[in-house]
Amino acid sequence: MKFVATTAVPFSPVTAGPADVAWTPAISLDCTQAFVRIPGMGLWMPPTDYTLEFWCFSTGWGPSAAFNMADDEDGRNRVLAHLPWTDGRLYFDSGNLSTTGRLHQPMPGTFMYQWHHLALQVDSQAPAMRLFLDGQLYAATTATDTFKPRPVDFLIGLSQPGQLGEFRLWNYVRTPAEIQADMPRVLATSRPGLVGCWRLDDTLAPGGRIQDRSGYGRHGTLNRR
Repeated sequence: MKFVATTAVPFSPVTAGPADVAWTPAISLDCTQAFVRIPGMGLWMPPTDYTLEFWCFSTGWGPSAAFNMADDEDGRNRVLAHLPWTDGRLYFDSGNLSTTGRLHQPMPGTFMYQWHHLALQVDSQAPAMRLFLDGQLYAATTATDTFKPRPVDFLIGLSQPGQLGEFRLWNYVRTPAEIQADMPRVLATSRPGLVGCWRLDDTLAPGGRIQDRSGYGRHGTLNRR
């Protein structure tokens, strides 16, 4: 386990509070109706050594993105996932996709029209990019790239056909055991290294606040289609 501590992304304290509860598909965002914008996330996103976790229910593929933070249109500096793309593959980009910042793998035959938990990692120490599917390692590379901090927004559910839920960002490379332990839970309190947690169950008018439950107040806004 490797924690990455910076002034921009400090450790999150553990605070007393209610116990975790089970996650259910009812706690999710219908991406066919709306997406979430996290403003300025490109300035505090860990450039490497991080884990993104979320639940996903895909109902189609094509030129779609489950999430996207792009500094340019040529893919030289972005954090993005296609789940799946038009070729039926799962893609995860972090940094420059044309060099060592891309992971891709054919989706399993059981991927569509079912809820799945995904964990995406960039691990500079291995080095490796990894994709965990339902708590199990599904794909990995043997190289990584670095996202270069820029004042760009993070878009959750940008063009994803389907639903997303319990979207979390950690500023370290989580172990398989940690991923499996927290996968079925709604986190009721902040945790060490949790720097963003958007449950995506907020019922709001367009422009309303999407709560960040990490304790850092990195709230997003709801944007209707």
